[in-house]
Amino acid sequence: YRAIIPFFENQEIVCYVGRDLTGRANIRYLPAPNGSTKESYQSCLYNIDDSIREDKGGLIIVEGIFDVWRLRTIVGLENYAIVATNGKVLSFEQSRLLVDGILISKRDLMEVVICLDGGSRKEAKKFISLISPYHRNIAVVDLPDNEDPDSLGMKGQFEYYFYRRQRVI
Repeated sequence: YRAIIPFFENQEIVCYVGRDLTGRANIRYLPAPNGSTKESYQSCLYNIDDSIREDKGGLIIVEGIFDVWRLRTIVGLENYAIVATNGKVLSFEQSRLLVDGILISKRDLMEVVICLDGGSRKEAKKFISLISPYHRNIAVVDLPDNEDPDSLGMKGQFEYYFYRRQRVI
């Protein structure tokens, strides 16, 4: 049992992933086979179309689709567009989507917030190095180990960490 989740770019489905709903699968996210979609899973950003179209004061970058879904429901984050990278690595293609789609076209963004899962400090530094040439208002949310925005959102604790984010540039 998997939910099929489409990825859109320019209002066109370019990729999809199946997410295990049982908690028993060996692979939680099962991307479409290479070559069967227009783009590969690792070159897409989930929710990039909505983030480009929305007139927001900031952007939150998270790892997973469920993080996007959960954060969209948290009061106080209405002024932020949210995209997911599908993991701890920001690929070259994903960084180009961010730069071309959001960071250049929306230079008036007040803040770019990197919010990776707890324990991903080294990966967050890599994100900063890729984004900082194009944007100068970057902050990082430091989550506890073994926690992510989705799990903390379900516990009602995400806001505490979000409002303690640290500006890095």
